[in-house]
Amino acid sequence: MKKISVLGDSISTYDGYNPDGYAVYYNRFKQVVNDLEDVSDTWWFQVMRYLDGELCVNNSYSGSRVTGKNFPCASCDRRIAELKNSDNIPDIILVYIGFNDFGFQCSVSGADDNDLNFDYAYENMVKKLKTAYPESLIICCTLMGTYMKEYPHRVFPYGTPDNIDDYNNVIRKVCQKHHILLVDMAKKGVLYQTIDGSHATADGHKTMAEVWIECFEELPLR
Repeated sequence: MKKISVLGDSISTYDGYNPDGYAVYYNRFKQVVNDLEDVSDTWWFQVMRYLDGELCVNNSYSGSRVTGKNFPCASCDRRIAELKNSDNIPDIILVYIGFNDFGFQCSVSGADDNDLNFDYAYENMVKKLKTAYPESLIICCTLMGTYMKEYPHRVFPYGTPDNIDDYNNVIRKVCQKHHILLVDMAKKGVLYQTIDGSHATADGHKTMAEVWIECFEELPLR
């Protein structure tokens, strides 16, 4: 059975399934608020099941970004190293992160190589992943849009000066440059349901998983 690790932010956390000390959004209270009955309601668990895999490490940290110089940014050495455990190296690494970079309007690009620029940080993350896990299948994903359960007309992203497409274009460019499999969920134009514009409900997780799987059907995975 394939060992699968996840590199993500709050959207992919779940109480009891992340490394000790990692910040978790989906604690027991938030699970109830977001209608999640158990871990099988999460997008990553559903995708893992589709891939006939089992969890190696869910390396997701609530509030984390790709950009930054220190832990818990996804491009730091500690996050990369903690995708494996004492017994296993992942066969597959699912990367779904960047929503906080967009949400906090981090710089998409800059003239200099800088960990605070999304393009540089994302490429740095991918290069570190390839170096640390040369035998693993690394799959990166573009960022989906969302809507709010109670206010479905409130589509996120909205009201921000930066366009989420700019961040997704970085992800596409980096994956193409480094020959990384891309799950281009954003291209499908599907929105997932959230409580607050970011954090998926059980229905939202189901939608995410369905789009992941739809994209997988177009990739040479099996």
